[in-house]
Amino acid sequence: MKTKLFIIAAAFFLLATFLLGGAARADNPADIAGKVGVVDIQKIMRDSLAAKNLQSQISKKKDDFEAEIKKQEDELQKADKDLAEQRNVLSAEALEKKRNEFKSRLTKVQRNVQTRKAQLEDAYNKALSEIQTSVLKITADLAKEKNLALVIPTSQILYAQDKMNISDEVLKKLDKELPKVTVTIDPNIEKEAKKAAEQSEKSDKPAKQ
Repeated sequence: MKTKLFIIAAAFFLLATFLLGGAARADNPADIAGKVGVVDIQKIMRDSLAAKNLQSQISKKKDDFEAEIKKQEDELQKADKDLAEQRNVLSAEALEKKRNEFKSRLTKVQRNVQTRKAQLEDAYNKALSEIQTSVLKITADLAKEKNLALVIPTSQILYAQDKMNISDEVLKKLDKELPKVTVTIDPNIEKEAKKAAEQSEKSDKPAKQ
């Protein structure tokens, strides 16, 4: 185990020396450490104002969608109960028509659930990408200010000195430059879902003889 750790450490040391382009000699680790920074991306994506704002907005929209779906499900349950009560009253033809109507409504609700999930995921990913882009830009700007030749995520290293960690500075700048993000629900996803549903319904209809 110790041998493997030594190999990993040696490989990282040589990689850092190579990327620094000879700016620091291999026999002077202090010089190399001064040219390398590390960033805790997980911390930033957890503690930043923008990340917290994103989670809050997504949670609110999720609650709204769940309330919408719950209302539709309650209506379906009532329709199912009404259909059961009319089973011995309606003619076979009328009962079959009611059943088809119920199945159609059920399918629409199921598709609506999938559409809402897709909209939430799309909105979340776009807002998250905006935060990540800002983090990368801020990190690059800080690296230039500090004359760093290399910045590595903490998740990819075994150990780093505290003075190499620029996470707090990145977080502070991010909170100032991007305190919140806009979570936008793409209406095109719903349009595409409706279009696909219409095409599916057409394909399900038997061909005219």
